[in-house]
Amino acid sequence: PSMASAAAATTFKQGFNGYETASLGLYGAASRQMHTLLLGGMSLQYLDEQTGQLVTDNRLPFVNDITAVSRDESGAYSQRHLGYFPFMTDNTGARLHFGTNAKFFVSAGVPTYANHVIKLDGLAGGTRLGYVFGGLVSNAPNTRGIAGTMSAASNQMFEVLIHPRVQGDLDWDGTVGCSDLRIVRASIGKSAGKPGFDPRADTNADGMVDLRDLTSIARRVKADTVCP
Repeated sequence: PSMASAAAATTFKQGFNGYETASLGLYGAASRQMHTLLLGGMSLQYLDEQTGQLVTDNRLPFVNDITAVSRDESGAYSQRHLGYFPFMTDNTGARLHFGTNAKFFVSAGVPTYANHVIKLDGLAGGTRLGYVFGGLVSNAPNTRGIAGTMSAASNQMFEVLIHPRVQGDLDWDGTVGCSDLRIVRASIGKSAGKPGFDPRADTNADGMVDLRDLTSIARRVKADTVCP
């Protein structure tokens, strides 16, 4: 078999969620796009939860990042950061990490194709897609040879929900307004991987927050809205 050069700038490189992790597939027949959601696990790259900065760690740490790898009808790939596992700690206050070797179990009644891929266009309103269960839990990104750290079997179950969202509603409050504009303004001029970059503000997923992102939100705000 052959493939594009891994060194080529146009070759898709999956930096996130590279190890065995809980995953689910959704296909949109109308958009002709396939989406694979990857939940936690171990990863070469992750977004720091405090700074939003892209971090590369060759030790492949445990992470809580949730991403989606999408493939359109032309065969082009993209990957978007969707958030993190819920914040949970051990009895010392250390952040717990989930997803490695975990499995996704689809809920009864969720429409799927014969290969178990979920029919995205068949979902109406908020839907429980299923549950994530099992795998490992760790109390540190890297545990090997580090005192006080551990990884063990996880007994936690996580509900996986999908909610329709108004386009441009960056803060998920149900409307597009001043708070969404503020999210974009705060990241204007910032690029992916740089301090202050908020992936929510990158509305066209080009790795840069600029006037195009601001305009895409501003045109969806009600005409009589006055933002300070």
